[in-house]
Amino acid sequence: MTNKPSCKFISRVTRVTDLELQLLDLIETPVFVLEPSESNTPVYVAFNAKARSIANRSIGEFLNKDAREVYPGNFGEIAYNHHCEVLALGKPKTYELTLPLGGTDRSIRTHLKPSVDEQGRVTRLVGSSQDISAEYDVRIAQASSIILNTELEEFVNLAAHDLRTPIRHVKALANMLRKDLPNLGGPQLAILNKLETVAEKAMILISDVLNHAHTTGASQSIEDFELSTLCDDIAGMIDPEGRHQIKAAETWLFADKITTQIVLRNLIDNAIRHNPDKSITLTISATNAGADNVQITVADNGTGFPDPTIAFLEGEAFRQEAGFGLLGVSRLVKTRQGTITVENAVRGSGAIIVLTLAGRVQRQPAIASHG
Repeated sequence: MTNKPSCKFISRVTRVTDLELQLLDLIETPVFVLEPSESNTPVYVAFNAKARSIANRSIGEFLNKDAREVYPGNFGEIAYNHHCEVLALGKPKTYELTLPLGGTDRSIRTHLKPSVDEQGRVTRLVGSSQDISAEYDVRIAQASSIILNTELEEFVNLAAHDLRTPIRHVKALANMLRKDLPNLGGPQLAILNKLETVAEKAMILISDVLNHAHTTGASQSIEDFELSTLCDDIAGMIDPEGRHQIKAAETWLFADKITTQIVLRNLIDNAIRHNPDKSITLTISATNAGADNVQITVADNGTGFPDPTIAFLEGEAFRQEAGFGLLGVSRLVKTRQGTITVENAVRGSGAIIVLTLAGRVQRQPAIASHG
């Protein structure tokens, strides 16, 4: 059990004069005054007009009452203990607490200052309060963002580690086939070579993601890279047979390469997976969006989304077993202070996805086909 501060006050009662009350009512900040009662209990002797307005209560509900009598349960107990501490120690204090004001619980920051007489004895406390409910909500949002960002980074790290082993096995099996079947013909040898190439590109991508995951806490992976080359590597891994067309702009970007790679890989993979019986064409371009951001547009001629808003912005809490997916992509972009929007094509079929990330376009695009 914690020791509560003892309230030991002088028995002298000063009380607030009528002039002081009038002056307090002119202040556009909630202000209250506490003085010791005859039983040495800190009681309210003034509660200015601004404070009464916020609390939506009359002055009679405060005067000559301590915080425990004014506010129910733990609300009043906590406020009362703060009052006792400042009066007992004679030192000012700033504290935060939640109080029921105007029919709702509000987060309040209070500055409480003791008034001392010539003998150094505390005679009065003057407090001013500030509603910090909005600030408190921002704190919660920031904490949630940090937690979410950590979850995403842990997932990327875990997924990359888990993928390394099967990719190594694919490459090992390809080497075994090459040794055990030395008389492979041209078509079979071409398939084997393609299998090894896909495995090698997958290992490079996984290594890049792991390196990024290990350093994400320090900074983003801002570097120069060529968009069409990046998309070419992704296409070689996702679509080794070249069934689909990925038309990427031959544009140099100075941006977060690994985040761009993760996002584009998921978007391209999503378009292909949801159109298994169709050859998909994706067009990827980039432009500057202001001085400090790059805008990347991914358009496809697939079936589109049944509900774009739900697909990206709604859903359950992120779960590792659910896979990265579109919701994970959306959250990853937002943790990088970026934006992402999606809509179905107005004419024809397909979807248009637009994302912004920190960075800039180094050259103007010239569409080149990869497929």
